Amino acid sequence: MVDLINNLEDAKKFEILILQYGKNHTGAELPYINIEKIYSKFHSQGNYGSRLIAAFVDLKVNFTSLLIDNFESGAKLNEQGQIKNENDISLLDYPQLFLLKLETHRNEANYILR
Repeated sequence: MVDLINNLEDAKKFEILILQYGKNHTGAELPYINIEKIYSKFHSQGNYGSRLIAAFVDLKVNFTSLLIDNFESGAKLNEQGQIKNENDISLLDYPQLFLLKLETHRNEANYILR
């Protein structure tokens, strides 16, 4: 994604779009690591600056993805709590609950990898 940012205007657009992406999925923005400010500070520092910008873009994208995964995991946990499950009955006899638990696991596994 860093190859999309060639000037300050691109950095500003990227920042706006990634904030909107997070907000669309969770209702919240992740205001940390402002790519526009980072670009302004490091773009004139040659290869070193370019590498720093790329690293911060990567962090911003992954933090946004983590925010979404964490939000979705919480929503799935809330859904699980609404399903009544008798202690002596197998989870395999509750397909809806099983699928929610699997979805929560997927979100949490993605979280660990990032």
